[in-house]
Amino acid sequence: MAKVDKDNWDKEYTEDELADMQDGVETYPQFEHESLAVRLLYSKLNEAIDLTNTQYDEIALNTAKTGITTAQSSAITANTAKTGISTAQSTQLTQLGKSILECGKGQLSFTYNSKTSKLEFTYTEGKTSKKGTLTLS
Repeated sequence: MAKVDKDNWDKEYTEDELADMQDGVETYPQFEHESLAVRLLYSKLNEAIDLTNTQYDEIALNTAKTGITTAQSSAITANTAKTGISTAQSTQLTQLGKSILECGKGQLSFTYNSKTSKLEFTYTEGKTSKKGTLTLS
């Protein structure tokens, strides 16, 4: 769709154009002698053409948009590449579920007795083990 051109029917005429009009050659129509209805119609037609041209310009500006910028696209890609937790963290969670934690050079295992409210734990490093109990209240 292209912009609509309108004739400038209200323009001031050059001497050559006035001479042509006297000879019956008119480049632009003249409305000063037309009825009120024709002049109003001409005015409304020009308003509609102006509005169409304005809308054309606004549509052309809007269609140039791409949606998101390259930086926004890169940020989205970087965010979706996240894995949540590392392999080491996954291993730790698995061990925690089994009540065993890697701790220093050894392992810490524990059990909780809900009837006695006691947390019993054992730390093992090589062949050495140490036990302890916590009473929780």
